Amino acid sequence: MSESDPPDGRPSGPLRDRIPIPKTFPSSGTRVFPLVDLYFEIMQQRQVVDPTARVVDVGCGWGRMAIPLLDILEPPGSYRGLDVDRDQITWAQEVFSPVHGGFAFEWMDVQNRMYNSAGQQTVGQTALPIAGRACDLVICCSVLTHMLKDDVLHYLREFERIISDRGSVFISLFLIDDFARDRISKGLSKFNFIPISDHTATIDLRLPERGIAFNEPAWLEMVEASGLVQVGDPVRGAWCGRATSNIGQDIVVLKRMR
Repeated sequence: MSESDPPDGRPSGPLRDRIPIPKTFPSSGTRVFPLVDLYFEIMQQRQVVDPTARVVDVGCGWGRMAIPLLDILEPPGSYRGLDVDRDQITWAQEVFSPVHGGFAFEWMDVQNRMYNSAGQQTVGQTALPIAGRACDLVICCSVLTHMLKDDVLHYLREFERIISDRGSVFISLFLIDDFARDRISKGLSKFNFIPISDHTATIDLRLPERGIAFNEPAWLEMVEASGLVQVGDPVRGAWCGRATSNIGQDIVVLKRMR
């Protein structure tokens, strides 16, 4: 025990400093911190998170979005991470649980061509393991970027089912507006999205789920069809060459229709 530790022997300092950062998983390594902190800053600006929030992180991976919440959430606030990648969930369970008892991680055996091709259920057959209205914040970062329209709509409807009346949904994704469409057509976008329908584009025709973008009007139709509403303007990402942006993907906040 160091001189700075409290008398009961618990390590002092921010809880986030007690989480080792993996180097082998997607979106891992210390380079993720600036992006995660930017996302959390936007959450605070949009007032979607507070210490008592019941948070569900869909597609949590190894827990990168849980990092800034470790020192924020307090009972009855809680965090529950869900992912189809079993190895990342196992790692997160072993690492986060000793640090914060309010953080839990759960593997979902759902088919995913990139991360769980042998999954026992399709997305459309899957209900999120959360009771209705039992969540105050859904985080869904870089997940819909790997899903086609029908599966995205299913998840949006599940989000509407589980969030409370005060709840919010925080999503990062690729939205094609007029600016992005122009940059793509001129070869100036980081990602060369190729249309595969009037609402969806991909970076890989052989494996569309490798990277998916939605035309913005079609996205808003999906949001409305799910019983949700987009609150405020999107925070535009730099993925298509926006020099004024310091985040990669676009960010939107959704709430239940009143």
